[in-house]
Amino acid sequence: MEWIGPSYQLQKAIVNPLGCGSYFVTEASGGYGTAERSRDLMLMVGKLETGAKLYIGAILGYHD
Repeated sequence: MEWIGPSYQLQKAIVNPLGCGSYFVTEASGGYGTAERSRDLMLMVGKLETGAKLYIGAILGYHD
């Protein structure tokens, strides 16, 4: 299982760069959204223009 180490760590860093266990719904239309890892949140935030506002609606099922 040694071969899985570096590759798996790289994959985890790409998919979840914030390293958190939470999922984010970055876009909802018609009341439906898809829960994604932090990569999609960071891509969306990176596309925002200066001065744009980000609305954070709710944190559901959060456990520390």
